[in-house]
Amino acid sequence: MARILYWFRNTLRVEDLLPFQPEPDDTLFGCYVLDERNTSSTPIEKMRMGPKRKDFLLNGLHILNQEMVRLGGNLIFKEGNVVKQILQLVTELRIDTFIYNEELGTEEINDSMRIHLALQIRGVRVAKTQLNYFSSFPDVPFDIVDTPKIFTVFRKKLEQHGAFQMQPHFSPQKWDAHASDPIPHASHDSVFESGCIAGKKRVLSYIHETQLARTYKETRNELLGMDFSTKFSPYLAFGFISPVQIHQELVLHEQEFGENDSTYWIKFELLWRDFFRYVFLQHESKIFQASGIGNKSNTPREDFALFEKWRTGKTGDDFVDANMIELLQTGYMSNRGRQNVASFLVHQYQIDWRWGAWWFEHQLVDYDVCSNWGNWLYLAGVGNDPRENRVFNTQKQARDYDPQGKYRAYWLEKR
Repeated sequence: MARILYWFRNTLRVEDLLPFQPEPDDTLFGCYVLDERNTSSTPIEKMRMGPKRKDFLLNGLHILNQEMVRLGGNLIFKEGNVVKQILQLVTELRIDTFIYNEELGTEEINDSMRIHLALQIRGVRVAKTQLNYFSSFPDVPFDIVDTPKIFTVFRKKLEQHGAFQMQPHFSPQKWDAHASDPIPHASHDSVFESGCIAGKKRVLSYIHETQLARTYKETRNELLGMDFSTKFSPYLAFGFISPVQIHQELVLHEQEFGENDSTYWIKFELLWRDFFRYVFLQHESKIFQASGIGNKSNTPREDFALFEKWRTGKTGDDFVDANMIELLQTGYMSNRGRQNVASFLVHQYQIDWRWGAWWFEHQLVDYDVCSNWGNWLYLAGVGNDPRENRVFNTQKQARDYDPQGKYRAYWLEKR
């Protein structure tokens, strides 16, 4: 009979979760620690995690707790120093088996290593998963240090190798209960319904019920509404759904209706997400440096007044401003918008690209450390972009993607 503690990180669901199926007489607890670093400051913001992202997380934690209660247990919620809280729980619960997902980010990896080593010294069995990949990490046809610099090369290698996850992890049939600190309640409503139930509902609806997956490639660059793109990213960011679950539903759909460019393109986007994870594993802390992964000389402007115009949607460029107002009010922005506003900040205002990355970290409900920082590196010309000086003409982009001005009118009226 084992006493198991599962550490929920960006895996906030009860399906596709464990590396092994617990025995019927095992005791299984689950905990989540709201990291005190979320309240620390960055050079441009007092709180790393802003209210939009925090509210989306808190609502998701309540849903997770409800699902665990349905299965006989509850979510043990703590707040503070992650390492300290986890080690205290292991002692308090007399844990002999500890399971966690390896999250990426320098701080996240450091937390994992410190906990892992401390528990090994105590004789606790430790099991680690890699659940946030579309590809079957580490079953890829190259070593991490040899990750291709160009996405197209990366994609072709993985597609030729066929290294895609299909086998889900185990879904616990029961959880055990333990005293918990109360989970705080969100302060505001979100444009996205949060949690693992909503995430799964979104996947099933988009792929099967509405079959919007069949037109994704044609609509993905639109700007208004909920259904022009998958909107899977907020649910992937917190692990309300997994890449494996999305892939399984796509395969089921393709078996019935056939693959087309759009169903393939959703997998293509999941590969982009993986690509930035491998970029982090290859370069680690370099992705947070102004010079990026290419060690390029960089002397950006530090102009808080200009930056404030950018993040509050007061630059005078209607397309940039509309996108920034949407981000400010909802915690979300389309991929097309993100590329344009990033290009504007870096190339028009010539401000440190990291300021934009920090603002996105604060504001985005779908913030993912690798995708966010990897994309900003890319747009700033200090990352994996094979082209030099990728500058977006925001006026042309507005004409191409908002020809009637409906998107700009909608959000500029809300300023």
